[in-house]
Amino acid sequence: YAHPTRQTMIIKATVKNPRLCLIDDPTIEASSAIVGTCGLELQMTRDMRIDDWLDKRQLRESLHMSIRNLQLSTVRSMQEYVPHAILQPLGIEFNMRRDTFNGQLLSSSISVDTDNANAILTMNDLVLAKSVFTRRSTSDDQANKQANEALLQQHQIYQLQQESKYQLRQEP
Repeated sequence: YAHPTRQTMIIKATVKNPRLCLIDDPTIEASSAIVGTCGLELQMTRDMRIDDWLDKRQLRESLHMSIRNLQLSTVRSMQEYVPHAILQPLGIEFNMRRDTFNGQLLSSSISVDTDNANAILTMNDLVLAKSVFTRRSTSDDQANKQANEALLQQHQIYQLQQESKYQLRQEP
């Protein structure tokens, strides 16, 4: 008779003050942007119990994510960088739990809890958000196409330079 085994994995991560900057048009130095900051804590647990003698496998998984002091601002020009708050500090808690037995789902639950959201948005903020999230700039499409082609050419030149350096190192 073999004793049941248990395998437990716990992953914890803490990010103190990540900053996310969503730039409207990265080809323009004075582009507008949406900037977000927060604190992030993440814990994932996976607990598996295996009984080969009785052919039983029980799995319990959970994920907890806590976002603290989430703040969003808009910046009209990245060159001048004067943030304008559009979302006051906000907390979000996310929990997920799942239990299975021999591959069959027994239960699952998801919960999301938030603080009250206090946002102050202008029409310009909404237009910027639409532009950023649809990956289109509010500037001229032809100018974007030319800028993207120039970036692609620069990247190709860089790759060729790296390849030639590598080939030079390979030769005796």
